[in-house]
Amino acid sequence: MPFWTRYFHWLSNFVTGDLGTSLVQNGAEVWPLVRTALVNTLVLVAVAVTLSLMVGIVLGTLGAARRGLLIDYAATTTSFFGLSIPVFWLGLMLQLFFGLYLANWLGVTPPLLPTAGLYSPGQEGFDLIDRARHLALPTMALSLQLVAVYSRYMRAGLLDALSAEYVRTAYAKGLSERVVVLRHGVRNALIPLTTQAALDIGLLVGGLIVTEQVFQYPGMGLLFLDALHAGTTQYCCLR
Repeated sequence: MPFWTRYFHWLSNFVTGDLGTSLVQNGAEVWPLVRTALVNTLVLVAVAVTLSLMVGIVLGTLGAARRGLLIDYAATTTSFFGLSIPVFWLGLMLQLFFGLYLANWLGVTPPLLPTAGLYSPGQEGFDLIDRARHLALPTMALSLQLVAVYSRYMRAGLLDALSAEYVRTAYAKGLSERVVVLRHGVRNALIPLTTQAALDIGLLVGGLIVTEQVFQYPGMGLLFLDALHAGTTQYCCLR
């Protein structure tokens, strides 16, 4: 069968939800595997982006409202610090700190936060607390750079908004600084930030390979690596 015929056959099955069967997992259906991994990745992305937006908006607003003061310099330094740290290194440091050092210092046998996986061994059914504990470290590792980016976007957007004519008019009307910043400045500064966050969500869903590998989080990134490794092994064996 020609290549283009096989391709259009696969494409017609793909658009109807039929992804075929796995070549390395005893003929298991591919779609349930992808669906489970996709849901896990979306949960991690949603939690990380939401947390990053909240912290980034606060830091960016404080930096713009107090431009040139100590809090502005502290937020700027923290942002550059977050942008310069590789995710894989930060993930390993978080695992060592919360999984080993902090537990030893406090004299606790189990790690304070799980360092890998999605559920604790032997866990049956859905446990929100256990799931949240397993999400904590991947979320921290993923959120640091996002907070740095979002705080810079928020600061730049708010500074631009505060220099607009309608803000000067609001001050001339006797409105307080808090009302002007929150009601008139922040609303307009959120427009470029929301656009960036929406773009990040799409990129993160398909690009969490490093984070999911470090924490062995069963999402799309880890599924891709497992499939790649299994396919490479099978190809080498066939040769």
